[in-house]
Amino acid sequence: MMLSHLLIFSSRGDILIEEKYRYDIPEHDLRSLINIVLKQKPSQYSPYFKFNNINGYAIKNEKVTYLAVSKKELPTIIILQFLENFHSLIRNFCGGASEDYINRNLLLVYELMTECVDNGVIKATSTEQVHHSVYSDPVFTKISFKSEVKKPGPFGLEKKFIPNLAAERPLVKSRSELMNLKNEVFVDVIEKIVVHLSKEGIIQKYKLHGVILMKSFLPLSHKIIVNLEDNLKQGDVMKALIFEQHHFSSCVDDKNFEKHRSFVVTPSQGEVKAMTYYSTTSASFVPFRLLSIVEDVDKNRDCDLTLQLSCNLPSNVEALNVVLHIPVPSTTRK
Repeated sequence: MMLSHLLIFSSRGDILIEEKYRYDIPEHDLRSLINIVLKQKPSQYSPYFKFNNINGYAIKNEKVTYLAVSKKELPTIIILQFLENFHSLIRNFCGGASEDYINRNLLLVYELMTECVDNGVIKATSTEQVHHSVYSDPVFTKISFKSEVKKPGPFGLEKKFIPNLAAERPLVKSRSELMNLKNEVFVDVIEKIVVHLSKEGIIQKYKLHGVILMKSFLPLSHKIIVNLEDNLKQGDVMKALIFEQHHFSSCVDDKNFEKHRSFVVTPSQGEVKAMTYYSTTSASFVPFRLLSIVEDVDKNRDCDLTLQLSCNLPSNVEALNVVLHIPVPSTTRK
């Protein structure tokens, strides 16, 4: 499998870093491929596309696009998996993979790129294999831990919660910090919920896509047991945890999952998607509800639309970066 070009560009189309391997793709065709990705709507996004007999493979993560280009038609699933692994590798070495992280670590990202692809041929993308061949130190912003929350445990005060930015730091420390390594594991549950509500606020359609993301800073592989709460209390009703589909990483032993709702992870250093799951079982609780009221205007063809957004989160939970996007016709007036 021979790649002709590998590049990373921002949501504006600015190329952050690139590497040419075959020199068989004209610059104007490459720009056309970038424009194809930028013009794709989220609902119509396709990771594979073809232009002028040139094959493009792209993924979007953290508002940054990873694009692999080849004259030959390559197995799509393999190229997309490589791009996902390369994105995770950048997160492991740089602490994050947003435009800001990449710009601050261009030399390090270039070293990772040269180690992962040799003259267009895809090589290994695991942290253990690449680590010993990379010499650049990561550049990152130090994170304050002043907002740590400690709760009592069986052995006195135990650290339970720390800021969510704590995991966004390089897995591979700079050489000056190798003596201060901490044995830590961060587990994040990230869920995307798509809900269709009636005008009365009743749930008509419900979809949930979730991932249990684990980032290990342990120098050696250890077995970590993850337990999921089998019965979730919603009001006075106990709701069972139901997944229509779920998938585990290759480093997960899931033999006890169906019976005990637990699994054992033996992660290597870095990020791993321990579990991905999908559910359409309607939930009585959603974080937000949107109620719409439509009223006719007297002696006018127009009508007034009033939207009421209510937050159903408990008082001890904080919602950050809430954005409400409502597409309306161009003739709409506020």
